[in-house]
Amino acid sequence: MSDTISNMVHKAMYKPVGKTVDEVIAWFASKPFSQKEVFLAHATALQDGDDPSTLWRMVQGLTASARSLPHIDARVSLERRAGALLC
Repeated sequence: MSDTISNMVHKAMYKPVGKTVDEVIAWFASKPFSQKEVFLAHATALQDGDDPSTLWRMVQGLTASARSLPHIDARVSLERRAGALLC
């Protein structure tokens, strides 16, 4: 793994986005995600046993929740927007 990618992942793993679902939704308010997408990602992360209080875990929750979307274009859109948070 390149140093750039490693640093990006490390930074995301420790970047707090909120301790409660309301704080996480507030953090994402200026990002290109609906409240429903953020709420579902938060719930998915919790269901998977992850702590959704960091950017890394929320990106994981977003990409995992994308799997539940019925249309491929919607899944790809959500995954791309989630991935862009890491840049």
